[in-house]
Amino acid sequence: MNKTESMWTGGIAGASFIGAVAAAIPEAGFPFPYPGSEDAVDLQRMDRFVAQTGARLRLTAAQQQSLRVLLQRLQRASQALAADQDASRTGMLDLLAAPRLDQHASLHMLKARARAAEAEAPAVVEAFADFHDSLDETQRTRLRTFLATRMYGGFGYSDVAI
Repeated sequence: MNKTESMWTGGIAGASFIGAVAAAIPEAGFPFPYPGSEDAVDLQRMDRFVAQTGARLRLTAAQQQSLRVLLQRLQRASQALAADQDASRTGMLDLLAAPRLDQHASLHMLKARARAAEAEAPAVVEAFADFHDSLDETQRTRLRTFLATRMYGGFGYSDVAI
């Protein structure tokens, strides 16, 4: 190992150590959230999203609450899908390590994730319907315009002012 490789290896090891120490010390915080604060961070993001969306669509307090319920249901659905993510990832890597792909096991894994999504779908659809039905026609038009300009590669840029 030459001197340059030694410096890089030492620098990477030092940076890894500092990152591990920062993660272990609750007061450090950055770039890691405090232990147990993930819910608080999610709540702040949700509040900010509801406030921004409420301003854009001119939502009433009841409509903002309906939007908040929708976001909570979406979050629960996402958590249900991610619940066994580590086991799924490990299982998929095991399947890919085999000389031939076990189609039965792959299909079983896919069906398990589909069942998790299907279990949460009615609550999400109900919350979305409640939110949508609470909007007046002007708000629905603004929502459709907003989504049409930002979906499918719009990346948040729009010629349409809402």
